[in-house]
Amino acid sequence: MSHAPTLVPNPTKTEHSLLTSYLLSRAPLPELLPLPVFTNLFPPPLRSNPQIRLLYRHLQLSRAQTISRVKKNIDLEVSQSKRQVQRLRQSNSALGSNTQGLTRDVMVGVELFGTSNSEPVMPLGELLVQMEDAVEELAEEERRLEEECDKMMKEMQEWVGGLSDLIYGKFSTPGIESKITEQLENLEETCERVLDDDGER
Repeated sequence: MSHAPTLVPNPTKTEHSLLTSYLLSRAPLPELLPLPVFTNLFPPPLRSNPQIRLLYRHLQLSRAQTISRVKKNIDLEVSQSKRQVQRLRQSNSALGSNTQGLTRDVMVGVELFGTSNSEPVMPLGELLVQMEDAVEELAEEERRLEEECDKMMKEMQEWVGGLSDLIYGKFSTPGIESKITEQLENLEETCERVLDDDGER
């Protein structure tokens, strides 16, 4: 009686799927912070200002650059794993029947780490732990970038709040013109700094 061969999952495809689903799900800015929600962060009289949409586009570009960088890191991680698998398959191509009868978990270890008698075969559970470590490293970078975005958003909210004098007609305050100009320059500098930082990474 013949038995159907046991299918061993492709480790690199599994790794790519895990990293992509964990790090890039709901990653684009419109999914995290839609334009209407972003607009509502501003005082009501300013929400029709076209500069809000322009600022949002700048943030969207910054976010897209971050996503692109994470995708490149994922592809690099997966390509390194793929090359390792190929090298080990070539070095173990002469094993032949020595791999018959191995369990599914052990076969995955054989594909990645060989079957040298001097070294134990890595089980699937341990392999998954290593993959999770790789996910954690990329997730840490994602968390750091999120913190930078939160800091930038807080700064922008502070600058927008400082412009409330325009809304309530406090034009008689001494030096109000220079103060408003300074706040606008600070807001512009914050946006440019974030975009420049993303371009350098």
